[in-house]
Amino acid sequence: MKALLYAHGRSAWGHGLVELLDYLREVEEVGSELYVAARELDRHYIPSRYPNAFESGYPGLYYDEVTARRALDSAKLIIDWVRTRLRSLGLAL
Repeated sequence: MKALLYAHGRSAWGHGLVELLDYLREVEEVGSELYVAARELDRHYIPSRYPNAFESGYPGLYYDEVTARRALDSAKLIIDWVRTRLRSLGLAL
């Protein structure tokens, strides 16, 4: 998403995907399914990386194949959309 923002001459700060989509919405049509995917991934940003993010246990206790698959599917949706938009701007990937 940051690459797409840069392609539109916009700066990009932070790691929140929902917020990045909000910035992109100023220059691109952003469907609601992208927000669903971004929210799915944003929920995992801190807890999946830090062992003390949960009140008890460790991150591995809270993740399973279903959760991982949902996150991967969300990431693929966003990546495919960004690639399509970059190609439409004449930028090869």
